[in-house]
Amino acid sequence: VDTIAEFSVQTSSFSAEHGRNPLQMIVVTKSGTNQFHGTLWEFLRNDNLDARNTFAAAKPKLARNQFGGSAGGPLLRDRTFFFVNLEATRIRREKIYNSVTIAEPMLRGDFSSVRKSITDPAGGPAFPNNQIPAARSSSASRFFFQHILLPNSPDQRFRGVAPDKQDVREWMIRIDHNFSSNHRLYGRWLNHQFNTLASDYRPEVLSIGDTPQHNVGLNYSWTLNPSTLLSLSSGYVRSVNKFNSNMVGTSNLTQEAGIQGIPTAGREEAVGLPEITFTGYQGITLPWGVPGRLWMETQDHKAGLNSMRGRHTISFGGEFNNRSTFGRHASRAARGAFAFNGQYTGDGFADYLLGLVQGAQRNYPIHTFGMKDSPYVGLYFQDFFKV
Repeated sequence: VDTIAEFSVQTSSFSAEHGRNPLQMIVVTKSGTNQFHGTLWEFLRNDNLDARNTFAAAKPKLARNQFGGSAGGPLLRDRTFFFVNLEATRIRREKIYNSVTIAEPMLRGDFSSVRKSITDPAGGPAFPNNQIPAARSSSASRFFFQHILLPNSPDQRFRGVAPDKQDVREWMIRIDHNFSSNHRLYGRWLNHQFNTLASDYRPEVLSIGDTPQHNVGLNYSWTLNPSTLLSLSSGYVRSVNKFNSNMVGTSNLTQEAGIQGIPTAGREEAVGLPEITFTGYQGITLPWGVPGRLWMETQDHKAGLNSMRGRHTISFGGEFNNRSTFGRHASRAARGAFAFNGQYTGDGFADYLLGLVQGAQRNYPIHTFGMKDSPYVGLYFQDFFKV
């Protein structure tokens, strides 16, 4: 917050210098002065003033603390100045669960709580009293019983809350130096760190995110004469987005369940709990693509000359920009994805118990892919003429 001195959002009528992109935000960061100055601030929001969510038994926890400080001043009076800013955001809240689950007796083949008849797919009539014999259940299905969400309320739902954490840390340092009244140089380094930890389909299954970013800039300006200014600038940005879960990278549970065709070789980091969905009930799901990593780099270099000549304001220069973008992740079905829709028995979970899958998918994790270089070179010239 305290880093920004001014900003502008441009949506049309761009100057030639900034005319490449359809929407632009131009931000100028603060710099130090000949006087020391600083700020401290905090923003607080919590659940004390919030209303209870309709689907929550109690008011979910919320604590949002956003705080920071800045300081600036001279290193050498009239020559060198510094400005630093630190800020952080800590959010502690709770995810609300209101999930429709199977009834616990269904694990034993007892579907008496289901109003419709459970069809016997072997060609006979419906199962008597909606009871599926234990001998007919699939061993692979039984293997995953411990991962299935069960109800904790009379209406066959899982109700509850689970922690949801977000942490943002950001700092910036800027140094300005005046070689003389005509020559100025400044550099800045901005670091941004974003971390998340949240529950997924059940509270103990976690989604883990980590996104660090570095942004470095350097600018030199030379006042050639009272009406002419030369500017040179360079910038570099690197960002990495990592996402994972505590349920991957340990054991090949799909293979241990006796399901063939999804070996550990080639997916060592991605083994774990597969995706299993059964229509009408909360299934087994993990965050998409875990484990995964997306990263990008951008470098940008500009040179420009601005000159005022009578009623003319002339500007011309050039820009070189290059970027790379890469990714690596497990995609959707590295551990297998199995769907049960009730097409055999009339109930999605009954199909699952019998091991009668509606559809299955598998893939190997996607190894490093992306764009190594995307160079761009642009030249511009513009003359503002005042009538």
